[in-house]
Amino acid sequence: MIICFTLSSLSAGGAERVATSLANSFAKKGHKVILLLVSIDYNNSFYELDNSIEVIPLIKKNKDKKFFRRVRILKEKIMYLNPDIVISFLPHICVYTYLAVRKTQIPFICSERNDPNQYSFLYKILLRKSFKHADGCVFQTTDARDFYRFVKEDSAKVIFNPVYLNLSKNVVRKDEKDKVFISVGRLVEQKNFSFLISGFSSFIKLKPDYKLVIYGEGPLRGSLEEQIKKLGLQEQVTLLGNDPNWHDYAVNATGFISTSNYEGMPNCLEEALCLGCPSIATNCPIGGSKDLISLLGHGILIDMDNEKELLSSMIEISEKRYSLNNINVEPVELNNISEQWLSFINKILNK
Repeated sequence: MIICFTLSSLSAGGAERVATSLANSFAKKGHKVILLLVSIDYNNSFYELDNSIEVIPLIKKNKDKKFFRRVRILKEKIMYLNPDIVISFLPHICVYTYLAVRKTQIPFICSERNDPNQYSFLYKILLRKSFKHADGCVFQTTDARDFYRFVKEDSAKVIFNPVYLNLSKNVVRKDEKDKVFISVGRLVEQKNFSFLISGFSSFIKLKPDYKLVIYGEGPLRGSLEEQIKKLGLQEQVTLLGNDPNWHDYAVNATGFISTSNYEGMPNCLEEALCLGCPSIATNCPIGGSKDLISLLGHGILIDMDNEKELLSSMIEISEKRYSLNNINVEPVELNNISEQWLSFINKILNK
């Protein structure tokens, strides 16, 4: 089977990571996989790719960035490749792909990767049209599926993200956890790190020997550093930037915290849970954190912007010894998730 993914780029994003993981799995199972990049020139992939996967950048000149020119270029390439199925990730890519294949006989799948409530009015209209006319639609959460309730039952499927664990072989689990809470994500409003830092300032008044480490980079670094300084937390709170080895530290951390205002299915929370790191997460739209904690366990769900709940949850996790014997990552292992995708693809092709 020839499977074509349409993506924005191959940068260090959550959607890109899931797409490349699935592409690698499909390729190892003997399928021909092609990645079409619709937004930027391709230099290299942030994530490792199987050697058999073909990567084709489509946008090479400034004039190619115009909306309808992108659609035309994408359509020409898809028609030339004539894949068995096209799978699109990210909202604008779903729109491009719908417009590119709508008058062809090539089936396509739209995949929602975030909270559609956050999109602009125009994007919501375009996405509803794209998902309505797609041959198949894949959602990360049941709440996202409900948002697109007009999609027919036999054309919709909820599939979790495959977990990706980058744990060094020499890492040893300690009997006593490090007195550290960690969080991971881009330093942007969506992740609501200012709320986390504020909540942690209340926590260390009760437990002053704890620290908070935040992994990630973004435009809010300056304002967060200012907040840390204003609260006098320079010795307790550290912004460590991007670190692909954060799993090594999560294994022995007291807990992981996600305070997002919205998420699709947060990969970092999924990874922390699968590492056995007790986690706290806001019950934010579009339900990914809720679904992950329900499936994987050893997590606490709190209301958004509720500092009292955050504080009590941090105290609970710091004082409770969690058992690692009941960690079951099988439901989100790559092979399991890729088989769900392939089963759905075959269902769409045989409709």
